[in-house]
Amino acid sequence: MAAAFGANARGFNHDHKDADTVVIGRGGVVDVVYFNGVKGFNIKGTLWAEFNVGATSDEDAGKFFTWQEARTACPEGWRLPTVREFETLTKVDNDWITVKGTQGRRFYDQTIYPVFFPAAGPNDMGGTYSPSPKGAYWSADPAMDESYALILFFNADGARVWGNVAEIDRMLPVRCVRPVEAEKVKAVVVNGTKGVRINGVVWAPANVDAPAVFARDETDAGMFYQWNRSEGWSTTDPLRSSEGGSKWNSKPEGGKRFSSLQDPCPAGWRIPKPVELASLDNRERVFSEWVRRGDAMGRQFTDIKTGESIFLPAAGARNVLGIRYFEGLLGYYWSRRRISDREAASLLFNDEGMNPVNEGNVVNGYNIRCVKK
Repeated sequence: MAAAFGANARGFNHDHKDADTVVIGRGGVVDVVYFNGVKGFNIKGTLWAEFNVGATSDEDAGKFFTWQEARTACPEGWRLPTVREFETLTKVDNDWITVKGTQGRRFYDQTIYPVFFPAAGPNDMGGTYSPSPKGAYWSADPAMDESYALILFFNADGARVWGNVAEIDRMLPVRCVRPVEAEKVKAVVVNGTKGVRINGVVWAPANVDAPAVFARDETDAGMFYQWNRSEGWSTTDPLRSSEGGSKWNSKPEGGKRFSSLQDPCPAGWRIPKPVELASLDNRERVFSEWVRRGDAMGRQFTDIKTGESIFLPAAGARNVLGIRYFEGLLGYYWSRRRISDREAASLLFNDEGMNPVNEGNVVNGYNIRCVKK
């Protein structure tokens, strides 16, 4: 668990500064969680930060951000709300009230700890903010048009999400969330390697490097593998294999499934099934975002219920001739199932989203992220 934050880190109000996690509840219901000193209120299984980012009181609108800035504005352990989380918030009891001269909406779910959102209208292009009879807050979800993102919108008449968008260069406030954690997640360790449970599937913490060896950490791309072959290939040039060769095999391997004899995953682990790759695209249970980890770009997948996450680097791939392409722009990961003579099911992702049922040429070189057997 991350270390506690210093006083007023990123503008959040802090209590219990020396505690990582403090849970306050009644009758088995978790009402308040101080996570790393940041106070959050439980509404329908999601912790909502007490104040906006940069604020120190209910009526304080805090700081304003473009959408790209907002995606990294929350402290560690907290994040932007998804559209579904905002939608759930709009369905609980809520009303339009005034707090110390500031209008806004109050949301509460049979709890004595309501969450107040000040009606902070857009602070356009860095202009001077003034109180507004409407509120607009960034969500983590982009719109179909990449120049827009989805938002929570509310006024005196109500609150709604779907169909409400804002241009990504507009300046809006941010309210952060995290899942309720009444209990610590039980660790899963396989042959000395700690797995990460995301939506019921236990994932290895890093890619496969040489056969039967994990990469040094989550940012290390490891090696590329052709489908149903156990020989690894370098993810950087010059082209070299785990066996010391440099001649790319452009003939497809047979088989309907990735053979267990060819599977390069370490003992106790295996190549995922297509349905397991697809489980990462369940937006009700998994939050996915394009992030940078050190020098590596890729997608982070976070279990909404537990807060556990994995990072898959976007290392690109090698094509049928062994030529490397799209490093840092696209991520390709094999599944165990073949879908045609020349193709197998794979995961494909970039900065805009993901396709968990991508059809990849079996001669291509893709990464492998193992799951627990």
